Amino acid sequence: MVYCGKFSSGPTNKGEHWSFDSLKNAILGRSHRSKSCLQKIDYMQTLIREFLFIPNNFHVGFAPASATGAMEMALWNLIGPKDVNVISYDVFGKIWESDIKDQLKIKNIHAVDIDFGKSPDTEKLSKLNFSNDTVFISTATTTSVSLNDYSWIPNKREGLTFMDASASLFTEELDWDKFDVVIAPFQKVLGAEANLGLIILSPTAFARLNDYTPSWPIPRLLRLKNNGEIINGFFNNETINTPSMMLIEDNVRALEYYLQKGGISYTNKICSDNYKVIEANLRKSKNFSFLCDDPKRRSIVNTCIILKNNNNWEMIYKIAEYLESYGIHDIIGHKLSIPSIRIWHGPTIKKDDIENILELLETAYEAILKY
Repeated sequence: MVYCGKFSSGPTNKGEHWSFDSLKNAILGRSHRSKSCLQKIDYMQTLIREFLFIPNNFHVGFAPASATGAMEMALWNLIGPKDVNVISYDVFGKIWESDIKDQLKIKNIHAVDIDFGKSPDTEKLSKLNFSNDTVFISTATTTSVSLNDYSWIPNKREGLTFMDASASLFTEELDWDKFDVVIAPFQKVLGAEANLGLIILSPTAFARLNDYTPSWPIPRLLRLKNNGEIINGFFNNETINTPSMMLIEDNVRALEYYLQKGGISYTNKICSDNYKVIEANLRKSKNFSFLCDDPKRRSIVNTCIILKNNNNWEMIYKIAEYLESYGIHDIIGHKLSIPSIRIWHGPTIKKDDIENILELLETAYEAILKY
């Protein structure tokens, strides 16, 4: 029987570059406003700009509470002046839609709601009114459906585009003319520690931030303006609250490592190669298949796998419990999505581990059926 070396998909494990020694240069026990800490945060921002080819006139900041904090920050500060298109095809798309409708009380919402596992029709998306703001997810972490195409977004538009790129940002090179607000965490692709969110604003989004003041009160942790003025330090190297400098160091080491390997071209290739392993195995599997129904819209970073028969949470939990004894952890899909096994296969993951997991999935299911 194969073992997987403590593989974890929660959502990913640490990369082979990581060790406790990689944190030896972390600036611990110092104020995050000290010169040395500010320099380290500034250096992290420089690495991110290089990695993602972010244009010089775009603004980069770090939000508390990971990607969720970054997205809420964007919505609470920038949504309001225009009607809103919301494209949702997974759990978090539904959450952003609910926040815009129920929390911010935006009345004129054009919701494009797509069943979990189904793929957005980009031809229909191209017919949206881009005088409105448009909120969407690039790759669904809870269904593994991915747009893989942004041609439907016009380069010239009146509304802002808000992209939740939680599962894809460090694996795909973007045409920045198509995006005004992009958010992401660091853990899902790079394997860095969580709880810090990345928020990127285009010049147009930054102008909206400067000119527009929402009618609602904004919580302190999400606030990007003070007394009507932008908190410019946020887009330099200051953070709203105290971050873990160990977390900062971990992000820096991950960014340095993958830049040395080739940046996005490297991470994209690893993800693509790992996905091909999953595709080849599921194509011949008698028991398992993709949750995403369209091969052209499947994520190369994470895959949600469903049972062809007996696909229910009880069976998913039994399979996960069986796999725990073989060093495979945290692979249960999101509880608000369709019952599934969720495997992350970003650049920190080895193909051998993926092959072992898929073999053990088959073994686990057959063993459970026998008993």
